[in-house]
Amino acid sequence: RHEALKTFFINVLSLPADLAEEGACRIEHAAPVEIINRLTLLVRFLEETPIAHGIAASFAAFCEQEQGKEGHTG
Repeated sequence: RHEALKTFFINVLSLPADLAEEGACRIEHAAPVEIINRLTLLVRFLEETPIAHGIAASFAAFCEQEQGKEGHTG
């Protein structure tokens, strides 16, 4: 459960490993096994499907762009 969540946070949500680790520790005890299983399938789908892999990469770039905007004032 822990590794599935951590992998999802890193590979799909493009979160840093330390934050992914912390989030996985907190959520693994609360999330139903069906949700963990579905997240695992989603990660596998994104890794194995060429068009989905491109979407995941685009999302990572989008996240970086949005984080850059948050750092600017005015």
